[in-house]
Amino acid sequence: MKLIKTKSVANLTSAMIIATLVAGIPLLSFAADGVLDELRRCTAIDDATLRLACYDRLGGYQKTAPMTVSEEVAVPPEELGAESLSRKDDEKEEPTAVAARVTRCTKGASNKKYVFYLEGGQVWKQISDKRLHFKDCDFNVTISKDFFGYKMQQEGEKVRFRVSRVR
Repeated sequence: MKLIKTKSVANLTSAMIIATLVAGIPLLSFAADGVLDELRRCTAIDDATLRLACYDRLGGYQKTAPMTVSEEVAVPPEELGAESLSRKDDEKEEPTAVAARVTRCTKGASNKKYVFYLEGGQVWKQISDKRLHFKDCDFNVTISKDFFGYKMQQEGEKVRFRVSRVR
């Protein structure tokens, strides 16, 4: 039984990676950019760490700092939900949660869903199918953002429901 040398396995693995890349991209674009020559140069490197660094450099990989997640951000309520109002991409990031005050709300006759009017002029509509009941529409809420959109929760209550910003 013959043992395969580590260098041969590494070269075989590199050759398989190159073959996969070449099969998916036309050779003319490789030749034009000199990328194929660079791939061959990377393949010839014996040290695995240096070879990976060569491939990373060729692919444009840049190491980034780890991301941190903040729980809540204290910002003015007018910032929350602004992306649904055709906000430009270069503006500042969206807060994850904000406290606001509902000053008025109306309930639709046909769909039984609420529209909430906040201090400062924002208008939010209920989009979830939860049946809600409010004695009066003068209370504090927290609006938070998650992967699926926004949720509103009345201060002192456990029920949260989906909302969408109208204005």
